[in-house]
Parts: sequence; C-alpha cells; structure tokens
Amino acid sequence: MQITAAAERTIDAPAAHVYDLIRDFRQHHPQFLPPQFSDFEVESGGVGSGTVHRFRMTLGGRTADYRVRVGEPQPGRVLIESDCSRRMLTTFTVDPEPYGRTRVR
Repeated sequence: MQITAAAERTIDAPAAHVYDLIRDFRQHHPQFLPPQFSDFEVESGGVGSGTVHRFRMTLGGRTADYRVRVGEPQPGRVLIESDCSRRMLTTFTVDPEPYGRTRVR
C-alpha cells in the first residue's frame, strides 16, 4: 500500500535561506516539526546530504520509530529523507517566488 501526503506553503524569505534552514538537522529542522514527531536525534552529519537521523512519529494512535538518511538530488532546491526499511521517502522542494518569497512543498 502506498500513502502519499502533500503540503505547501509560501514563506516570506529568500529560497537560499529557507533551504539552509531545512537542511540544518542540528539547529533548525527539529524546530519546525509538528507535535507528532518526538525523540529527534542526529546520528551522523547534521547538515545536508549524508546526515542520518532518527525520530518517533505518532499517527492514528500508533507510534513508530524511523531512521532516515538525507540526500540532496538537487542541492539548493530538493532535499530528501529516506527510510529504506519502511520504503518511506520525504521530499522537500524549495522554489523561489517573486518579491523574495519562497514556495516550499
């Protein structure tokens, strides 16, 4: 079974700055995770491609542990988190918008 979820938001900040915040798993990324995420811990790396981190996520009353590896197939624009044991892939896409704004998907 494949489950797909999507969200996007326009942020009033330049794309390069927004991307840098998303790829910083030590300082910034944990700060914007929703409350369903807990026990976030960086195992190795910490910024961008090659980072490995783990967390717990609770959805529908069920809690599961995840261990993911970060990749940057398009550095500065696309960042992915993958957990091969669960066949899970999260993709962050950062695109500049007019007037110094950024759309994140």
